[in-house]
Amino acid sequence: MKQVFQDHAALVQELRTTLGKMEIALDAAINGLVWTNAAGQVQWCNAGFLALLRQPKLAVLGQSLTAIFPLRQGEIGIPDSQHPVTRALETGCTSTEVYEFQSADQQYCLEVSWSSFVSHGTDRSAMLVVRNATVEYQSYRALQQNHENLEALVEERSYFLKLANTQLEAEVAQTQHMADRLQESEARFRLLIDNVKDHGIYLLDAVGNVASWNAGAERLHQYVADEVMGQSLSLFFMPEEQYCASQMLQIANETGEYQGELRHRRKMTLVLVRYGAYGSPYGCGKPPGLRDDLPQY
Repeated sequence: MKQVFQDHAALVQELRTTLGKMEIALDAAINGLVWTNAAGQVQWCNAGFLALLRQPKLAVLGQSLTAIFPLRQGEIGIPDSQHPVTRALETGCTSTEVYEFQSADQQYCLEVSWSSFVSHGTDRSAMLVVRNATVEYQSYRALQQNHENLEALVEERSYFLKLANTQLEAEVAQTQHMADRLQESEARFRLLIDNVKDHGIYLLDAVGNVASWNAGAERLHQYVADEVMGQSLSLFFMPEEQYCASQMLQIANETGEYQGELRHRRKMTLVLVRYGAYGSPYGCGKPPGLRDDLPQY
């Protein structure tokens, strides 16, 4: 009998040693572990769970888990009926969700997994595994915020780009409208000039070469436009009177106009022509001067 008691004592001691080692091993686990009875009262927890609560083990054992471990999702506190320990005990389900927990001086983002098991025949117990996911969820939220900021920036840039494009389209349309009006005005002016039959009207460039030629000028000088375009004004003067061309242009550019009668050369004959030469509106000696020729036979 004595041997039996000794063997029994040895087994008990071995069991205590094993349980002690298991306690040490579970305390070394990174995740928090907590076990409750059917009433939701804490029967055991490891060091990881106590570190979250910032409370000693003796203050936790026997306490209602819903009271010492209140959870939130966003701004809404989780009622006792929806607490993981209640769901585990009442439904026997196994699941994982993310909650927020406020300890004495820090807010945590926790990933809580729960399950239940039956012990001593009919008693149901709950087991919760609590993982501290604060850092990774903060990183996720920061990434999400950066993504939202980027989307807002893209939307803002798109708005201003669309606005700038609309303004540009309006400016292009206005410019095109002005160009069309200018073209119409130039066409009407060209038609007006071409219909003048009794006056030779032509435009000279800055160096005195013919830049435009109307029907009156063709009738007066008997040169068609293709023959005189780009030719010097001196074409219409006798060799000994070439100076008259440059003198006339100089006076027109300096004073704004020239009035006078000069002997003029037609294509095959000579004619006396009254000249009215007008200087450039852009400044002396710069771009073209408009000339008005009145024939006097």
